[in-house]
Amino acid sequence: MPWVEFFFPDAPAGAGCAWVGVQLPVQPAAADAAAGLHAAAANVHAMLTDLEASRGIDASRVVLGGCGPGAALALLAGRTFPKPLAGIACIVGWLLRPADATAAAASSARPPVLLCHAEEDDEVPIQLHYAACSWLRERGHEVTSHEYADVGGPEAAEAMTVLAAPKNFITFALRPLPRRSEERRVGKE
Repeated sequence: MPWVEFFFPDAPAGAGCAWVGVQLPVQPAAADAAAGLHAAAANVHAMLTDLEASRGIDASRVVLGGCGPGAALALLAGRTFPKPLAGIACIVGWLLRPADATAAAASSARPPVLLCHAEEDDEVPIQLHYAACSWLRERGHEVTSHEYADVGGPEAAEAMTVLAAPKNFITFALRPLPRRSEERRVGKE
């Protein structure tokens, strides 16, 4: 996919390599966790805004994704970002729902979502995957769900059978843009 640029940001300095300073997984967040979740989502929003300002990459050409806690944060930040994204791709993630429901309602955009999960995950139960699928669909997101029977949780991020789904999702969400010379030629015909 030569037309796609990949960015793999680290958690902010001082965060101890963690995006969210709360015990995970978090579903309906307690009041003390909500502030940490809001700050983490705000960091991702700032990165997306900076990407547009510094590189000229519109949010509609961004697929936000992650694995494990990064996937959970991608789901939160992607559905609360004020501009529509091309999609959200998650491997072994879960739905973070801050206690303050206004954060989730901040965006009217409903980007398509890919959720991949290992059925034998000891850290993030498959029930969280099913709950996220239902919750997102009820709120108007187009959700593609994949469950993998022969893969454990930690191996999911490296299994070729699992990685094929995000590759296909990204390929579909970020189709190549026409080259400027092609745009000019089509415009003259």
